[in-house]
Amino acid sequence: MGKIEIKERCEKMKYKYEVFYCNNGNPTAIITNCINEEKKVEVSEKIYDLMPNIDQAAVIIEQNEKSCTFQLINGEFCGNACLSICGYMKKMYENNDITIINKIIDENNQTHYINIKASYEDDICSLIIPKKMLINKIGRTKNGIYKVEMNGITHLIIPNSFGIENQKIAYDKKDEYKKENNMPDVLGIIFMNENKIDPFIWINRINLLQNQTACLSGSIAATAYINDIKSNNMDVDIIQPTNESYNIKIEDTNINVKGTVRNIGSGEIEI
Repeated sequence: MGKIEIKERCEKMKYKYEVFYCNNGNPTAIITNCINEEKKVEVSEKIYDLMPNIDQAAVIIEQNEKSCTFQLINGEFCGNACLSICGYMKKMYENNDITIINKIIDENNQTHYINIKASYEDDICSLIIPKKMLINKIGRTKNGIYKVEMNGITHLIIPNSFGIENQKIAYDKKDEYKKENNMPDVLGIIFMNENKIDPFIWINRINLLQNQTACLSGSIAATAYINDIKSNNMDVDIIQPTNESYNIKIEDTNINVKGTVRNIGSGEIEI
């Protein structure tokens, strides 16, 4: 019996992670040394248990001083995870210009990669995202809601904010969308008050609705909505619930983003 217990203790491994704020919200855990595919979900869930305020966990798949490939546990695109990776690479390698590769697993279990150019200076991360690799379709649902289908996440834009009623409305809109469409693995419901957003993210796999304190992909969708109704491609500052802003410009070929990234801590777990 004693020998078995010793063997189990020896087989445990320590997993390291870094935590970042983006625009002073949306805490993101970057798991830096989990190379075992089967352990990714277990490690992420352990971090969630230890730090319930974490909104998402991203696992680094491969890295060197010039590039980093990562994947979120739910397989979606996450702009704030990209910003956090940018901050992590600056901390690790002191390199201001890198390539970030977001690995995506869509609802059809197909794999996609989005290559993003990134630079970092004075807590500001700038991303250049290929538009065709991220935005698949922009339009309206049958009930008139503006919809932005992205590679790995779909956003619904509600051009009004109803305060404390937003969460209930988000659940209702999610259910309406589910009746009309095949539900994506990750669905955003983005309420707007002029240029300020209140973002909710529905994660279908775990049946969870998150009210996020900052959401870059939702901010890109909100910018697409503003550009569409105003028929231009101007720079837009999208204000987050934290009152900090992302500066976003959607061009013909690229999406340009600027936002703050701050490292707020690190940790280690043993599994």
